[in-house]
Amino acid sequence: EDIRESKRLLEDISGQKVQMFRAPSWSITPDRYEVLRILTEEGFTVDSSLQPFATPLSGIAGSPIAPFHPQLSADEPPLDLVEFPPTVWQKAGVTMPFSGGFYLRAVPYPLVRWALKQVNREREGMVYLHPWELDANQPRVQASPLIRLAQYYRLRSTKPKVERLLQEFTFVPLGEILEGRTFPATLLTKGVQGPRHG
Repeated sequence: EDIRESKRLLEDISGQKVQMFRAPSWSITPDRYEVLRILTEEGFTVDSSLQPFATPLSGIAGSPIAPFHPQLSADEPPLDLVEFPPTVWQKAGVTMPFSGGFYLRAVPYPLVRWALKQVNREREGMVYLHPWELDANQPRVQASPLIRLAQYYRLRSTKPKVERLLQEFTFVPLGEILEGRTFPATLLTKGVQGPRHG
């Protein structure tokens, strides 16, 4: 109901169809894969909720790093939904997040640029940010040290990094990248996940 109402409100406000979704805090975990079916039923065509590495807060180690159609069980067809995971650089068993949120803020810009160029040799990368990350003077709320680190670490670095990325790379809306493309079906397995969200 929350997804349905949010989608309706955003469509009423914007006058455009809302077709892409990302769960808060990467909260679609293996025990919640059924949410992907609900998103499909509600008219979403793209999801970006499966973080392909585990952290103390979220994520699923071993989840695919390239876009795919999720298949929830071996005896049913893949969903009519493209899963576009957050972009990571991966080589020889090492997975490095760098393309948004805390990771974009924490990773030095030369390494961000290098990793995105490496990814772009094989596939399109996606850079994401939260609007609040552009406000380095936002009020600080009480939270655990881990949450405070994830929320506030190097906030002042967001704007200059995004400005440099926009100067050095070409960006288009995700829908344009996916238009007319086909992606493989991938049977989702349990993987190794971060902790459950309450």
